[in-house]
Amino acid sequence: MPAWIQILLEKIIAYHKVKNIHEIWPNLRVYVHGGVSFDPYRKGFEKLLGRPIYYIETYLASEGFIAYQALPNRKSMRLVLNNGIFYEFVLFDEKTSR
Repeated sequence: MPAWIQILLEKIIAYHKVKNIHEIWPNLRVYVHGGVSFDPYRKGFEKLLGRPIYYIETYLASEGFIAYQALPNRKSMRLVLNNGIFYEFVLFDEKTSR
């Protein structure tokens, strides 16, 4: 959850009395998140970092691991097809959906 990680990063930075998290973890390059939209947290995270990192989104559900963002600069997600979840896709037709 981005909100929890943001609070954690703020506490770590304050505890160590540094300007940003890259002063402690210089090799931090990727943050994998899911559960909520990351957009409201992006600016807050950027203030805590010393340089840009990649953000990768995942789609987890109680049914299992559904999808993940395969490429960091795209908003699309790749559906996970080999983990035992049955997906049924039904053609959407506006005429018959009313």
